[in-house]
Amino acid sequence: MSVHDKKQQSLLFTPIKIRGLTLKNRIGASPMATWQAVDGIANDFHLAHYGAFALGGAGLVMVEATAIEPRGRGAKAGISIYNDKHVDALSRMTKLIKSQGAAPAIQLFHSGRKGSTAEPWANIRRQLTDDEGGWDLIAPSAIPFGDGLDRVPKEATLEDIEVLQQAFVSAALRAVKASFEVIELHYAHGFLVSSFLSLISNQRTDRYGGSLENRMRFGLETARRVREVIPKSMPLFVRISVTDYADNGWDVNDSVEF
Repeated sequence: MSVHDKKQQSLLFTPIKIRGLTLKNRIGASPMATWQAVDGIANDFHLAHYGAFALGGAGLVMVEATAIEPRGRGAKAGISIYNDKHVDALSRMTKLIKSQGAAPAIQLFHSGRKGSTAEPWANIRRQLTDDEGGWDLIAPSAIPFGDGLDRVPKEATLEDIEVLQQAFVSAALRAVKASFEVIELHYAHGFLVSSFLSLISNQRTDRYGGSLENRMRFGLETARRVREVIPKSMPLFVRISVTDYADNGWDVNDSVEF
């Protein structure tokens, strides 16, 4: 091992300050979907799952993609944060994570046109039908995701956009109430905000579509609104897909501008 490698390894175990939060080290447990919730409520499985990372010494433990409204769920068994029952369950996790010296974080998420899916262990990539309890989807344009996800979403009106942004804000306030210390907005992987950014999925002609500036508007406005209601000391992260790897899609230069 080189001197450089040893130095980098030693830095991994040193504290780091982000806004008003100091993490005990630079190891973070990433959000990983487990699909184990009932009615969006986290349970003992999640307590054990995320508690294990805190017990193992991670400085940051981030809870998986957590839906901000019912139609924003990826699948029925995902965690949600759109009512106070969800907050009570999540508060158990933050209490345990903090008791082990780690910082609890949460990823706020809206599936957009990729929601209403069967759980991964169904071994088939598809969306639920109405008879199976599937639900209506919403997106910047009425274009299905494809690749087995063929449910056509509603094209969001300006009124819908206001509702969606407020849902992110309300979820952020609930995350603060549940004692999370970091919030991450999920703007990646073709989910709702990601689909506003890309020309492939956003074919709007109003102020939320067309130019790069317009396509960035929804995500930037949402982030600003969330930033305004959470504590100034609280870190706010955003996860993006840096490129669509497709012609006329979102690319690295767009990500830099964003």
